[in-house]
Amino acid sequence: EIFGAVAITPFQGTEYQDIDWQIVCNNNEVSVVHLLAVNPDHQSCGIARKIMRNAVDIAKSNSSKAVRLDAISCNIPAHKLYRSIGFEKISIRNWYADNVGNTEFYLFELLL
Repeated sequence: EIFGAVAITPFQGTEYQDIDWQIVCNNNEVSVVHLLAVNPDHQSCGIARKIMRNAVDIAKSNSSKAVRLDAISCNIPAHKLYRSIGFEKISIRNWYADNVGNTEFYLFELLL
């Protein structure tokens, strides 16, 4: 049974380059979380927090200077989770996503 999943890359893409982040980094000095999912049968059990802490540890082991991510603006539980781990909301962008069309995203960063 799968409890949760995360996708993280050891680099940032072009969509993150024009953001006024807390620190300036080369693309390969940043890890980006692209997906965080928890099986609905196991939500509210701390799994997302454990997965995110593991993602941060992976970023540290790759010598990343920061972990960055974006979350759809209406995903309040995710925002609370990220802030509780130490992420700061840096910016807001209106981007197109296939599943929701044009929508507002919050961008978060955790300095390592």
